[in-house]
Amino acid sequence: MGWMFLPLLIAIKDRKIKDPLRIIITVLVVGWGLFVGLSRIAVGAHYASDVLFSTGAATIITIFFYSKFYNKRE
Repeated sequence: MGWMFLPLLIAIKDRKIKDPLRIIITVLVVGWGLFVGLSRIAVGAHYASDVLFSTGAATIITIFFYSKFYNKRE
């Protein structure tokens, strides 16, 4: 659930790299994912391998949906 906001990065991909909104959203999305993942490891709820696997799965699913739906509209 820590990476549930990862698809928001697709919405801001067309903005310039120095756009403050893009920077803020990127920091918040990545920061939230890292915070949740590391906190789950710290409290002993998950192993590091669990968190790494879910991070990879969320990233792959986001890339898949981006390539399947977003690229076809352009």
